[in-house]
Amino acid sequence: MKTIIITAFKPFGGDMYNPTKDLILYAKKQFQESAYTRRIIGLILPCEYYGAFNMLKPYIEREKPYAIINTGFSSSVKGIRIENRFENIMNGKYPDSLGFSPQKEMIVPDADSYMYTNHDLNVFFKKELRNKNMCIEFSNDAENFICNSLGFLTAKFIDDNKLKTKHLFFHIPWTDNYRLIIKLPPGKVFLEEKNMQRAIDFIIKKI
Repeated sequence: MKTIIITAFKPFGGDMYNPTKDLILYAKKQFQESAYTRRIIGLILPCEYYGAFNMLKPYIEREKPYAIINTGFSSSVKGIRIENRFENIMNGKYPDSLGFSPQKEMIVPDADSYMYTNHDLNVFFKKELRNKNMCIEFSNDAENFICNSLGFLTAKFIDDNKLKTKHLFFHIPWTDNYRLIIKLPPGKVFLEEKNMQRAIDFIIKKI
């Protein structure tokens, strides 16, 4: 049985919802009821620069997961945006949920400038999900907010401890099940929830 940790975030700022939470609930139910040899641990993380990874870390240490799938929400992306690289910088537009508002501060002083997820894995999912007619973006800039911090610290922990854990991070926009309760500004899109579910099914089976 391969243990896979999937993380999402709590709602943040003025939002009452976060579509990444739906992925965890769907995946846990889907794979509890399937014959696939996957054990899903779903974590809803706080929107904090350090608190998100601090919640994830003991699960990595205890469970020694086969894979970690971090998911983040960004209303500005046009589809599933696979994050390849994370910068050792905190510089968000807004404070985190604790009110911490760093301006161009290093996440880990004296650490490398960048950390990476599994590049070959990212390229594989980019190609395969596009082949399934899904809208896929590929990014070397996770921006410098909370998601970037979580990605950096997760990738660094895997690297520092020489773990074989596979690591994938992607952002999604609002999904269309929120269409009646969320009004989007021009230029922003809803992603079809059924396509997001198809994507997470495929990712969990193939990672």
